[in-house]
Amino acid sequence: MSKLKQEQIDILEKNGCTSDSWNKIEVKDNIDLNKIRNVNFLNNVSLGIYSEKILLPENVEINTGIYNTTLNNVVIDDNCYISNVELISNTNIQSNVIIQNSGIIACTKETTFGNGHEIEVLNEGGGRELPITTVTNSQIGYLNVLYRDKNKLINNLNKIAQKYADSVKSNILKIGNNVIIDNTDKIINVNINEYAKILGVKLLEEGTIDSSEKAKTVVTNGVIADNFIFQKGCSVKDGAMI
Repeated sequence: MSKLKQEQIDILEKNGCTSDSWNKIEVKDNIDLNKIRNVNFLNNVSLGIYSEKILLPENVEINTGIYNTTLNNVVIDDNCYISNVELISNTNIQSNVIIQNSGIIACTKETTFGNGHEIEVLNEGGGRELPITTVTNSQIGYLNVLYRDKNKLINNLNKIAQKYADSVKSNILKIGNNVIIDNTDKIINVNINEYAKILGVKLLEEGTIDSSEKAKTVVTNGVIADNFIFQKGCSVKDGAMI
């Protein structure tokens, strides 16, 4: 990575880009700056190389690049397509990611991304709260909820959950390889793992979307979720409120 040269700044300005401080922007060697248009750079931004084509959800193949977007303290790796996004802030974006026609994607504070949040299980009046994490499974949930009289067991399980939550705490959210985000209003303090698809979502806040190539997670159609963990391979859709 290297700082922008004056001739590179000139190209970006010609392409309608602006910055509060051009010396805070780093780019990879051989970057094609004509793939960067109408972008407002705020604070530190690091850009990869956008040389390949990518297939949009509309089944249209298009050149990768960054267009019509505001970036604040963002890292964007190679061959991403980012277009018509109101704001991306405090975010690390890995390779081959599509983000288009969306509102705000931001990390606004130090957060555990939903890990360690307690949910009420079996008894809505409380007393059987389960701290959820990305690595919580059904066995742990069963032990934690149904063996409340085993104080030592419950305390140790809760310590494990808290230790994991502390390990993922950050003020930068991550978007993994091959993620697609399209027509989504707001994503705040949410980690998104590889191959997830987020399409037409209203609001995601304080959570983690776990996903993988073999178990893609899909979130669509007006979903609103707060303090959540979506495990690998799940589907959340049709205006669900969580």
